[in-house]
Amino acid sequence: MPGFSSIPYASPAALAAELERDGANICAFMVEPIQGELCSDHDDVRPDMMVLGKVLSGDVLPVAVVLADDKVMLTVRLGQHGSTYGGNPLGCKVATTGLEVLREEKLAENTQVRGRQLREGMDRLRAEGCLGILAVRGRGLGLLDAIVIEDDGAGNRAWDVCLTM
Repeated sequence: MPGFSSIPYASPAALAAELERDGANICAFMVEPIQGELCSDHDDVRPDMMVLGKVLSGDVLPVAVVLADDKVMLTVRLGQHGSTYGGNPLGCKVATTGLEVLREEKLAENTQVRGRQLREGMDRLRAEGCLGILAVRGRGLGLLDAIVIEDDGAGNRAWDVCLTM
């Protein structure tokens, strides 16, 4: 993306070097561990607040929730926080049903199994010489994975890898 630079995954030294090189022009940097559960379950870091949107309804109805401990939530007073569908009875029922499905169908556990299956399959393709797959990384609940694909200069390599799969 023009105007943005990337640094290698899990490389604080590369971040420090980039900030040293161009710090006067950097107003923020984005870290993408994706999802608070990665922090709390795998890095011993607990987010103060986590927002879940749409996922609770299976993308059927706009439903979002804010998760936080009492020390955070009890500082919010009436009128300081709101949402489009906050307190909507249908939205609340859909969200509750979504949570029941997650628990009853053991979706978190299944994602770990499917994530392992995906990474093993991608690693096998890489080992067999599938053109362009440089690395396969995954952690967390299982399906938040990254496939690092070599740039062929023409922008076709990712498409070729997808067709191979």
